[in-house]
Amino acid sequence: MIESLGLRIVAIIHSNLEDKEDVIESESPVLTGKVHRLVRGEDVSRREMVQVLARVLVRLGSK
Repeated sequence: MIESLGLRIVAIIHSNLEDKEDVIESESPVLTGKVHRLVRGEDVSRREMVQVLARVLVRLGSK
């Protein structure tokens, strides 16, 4: 379905409220890993997974 729409998967990220840290399992070809403790209203911009995901998205925009 995704391929038929011309889309590609760039990240597979699992979220766990109870985890204590982010985990980057792979950055290429698909970013995979875990992000911890996503709470509405909380600033997560300094979290490792959030920063790596931002870099991936910026790279997509520059291609």
